[in-house]
Formats: sequence, C-alpha cells, structure tokens
Amino acid sequence: TRCKIVYVGILAGSRFLREIIKFVEKDERFEFHIGGFGIMENEVAEAAERCERIFYYGKLPYDKTLSLEQACDIMTAIYDPKVPNHKFAAPNKFYESLMLGKPVVMAYNTGFDEIIKKNNIGCLIEFDESGLSNGLNNLIKQKDEWLSMSERMKKLYKEQYSWAEMERRLVELYTSI
Repeated sequence: TRCKIVYVGILAGSRFLREIIKFVEKDERFEFHIGGFGIMENEVAEAAERCERIFYYGKLPYDKTLSLEQACDIMTAIYDPKVPNHKFAAPNKFYESLMLGKPVVMAYNTGFDEIIKKNNIGCLIEFDESGLSNGLNNLIKQKDEWLSMSERMKKLYKEQYSWAEMERRLVELYTSI
C-alpha cells in the first residue's frame, strides 16, 4: 500500500507544496492528499489531474480536515526557516499531528526541532528538494516504528499540549497572581 502524505491549509508557495507534488509525481510509493485554498489552488488542481496519486479536496471544514489527516500516514508542517516568524510560530499542524499520532515532517530551524528529535516523532529536513526526499525516505525506513511513534505523540499531546493541560496551566497561573 502507498504511503499517504497529507497537507490541509493555505495553498501558498511558502508551504513547500510544489516540492512535495514534484516528489510524489516521481515516486510511486507515495500519494499526496491536499485540502485548502489560496493562490496555488489551480496549480494543485492541475497536479491532481496530471497524477492519479495526487488528490485535491478544495476547502475543507475542520472536522473533515481531521478525518482526512487521520486517514493518511504522514503530516507536513514545512515552513521556510528564512522567515523569522517561522522560528516562533506554533503551527496548528504540529499539534494536530501530535493529537492524531501521525509522524510529522518539518524543516530544521523552525521552532520544533528539539521536540521532534528528542521524541523521535517524525523527521526534520533541510528546506530543499533533496532534504524532502531524504526525510521521506528515512521515514519510510522507520515504518515499523510508526505505531510506537504514534503512541509517544498522543502521550506528549495529552501531557503537554492538550486544551485540558493548557487550561490547568492558565488556572494555575491566574491563581498565582
């Protein structure tokens, strides 16, 4: 069975979509499932017409986004490390990958390197085509570890990033003021 990569969000060049599309078009082992809207909509729709392993769903409501992400194998949250904000932003896709227990692909120097490395919950890539190829190939080699990776991710989410945990921390913070 093919490995399913998923991206749902703003369809913009800065999200590394062209590179993932190009990679998937060349590698039969992968599918790419894309949802969202933005300046690249036509480009993404054309890629889906060109390649039977690329699927474009258009704009999706949040529940459908989570269903699609749950049905796939690997999530991406690849942002350009040259953009200063990307070092400090907390991407929803990272938290969704934890919550769903799906290995995540992120670029080095975009804020979550240490968490991904320390917990072995995905792969970090150089922000270029060969980095993407190396990262995805390494993830495929680790496929037998995905279940334990998933369990670590869900545990990490529950213990450190879930709303219940955030609420507990906020209440603690406010009562200490």
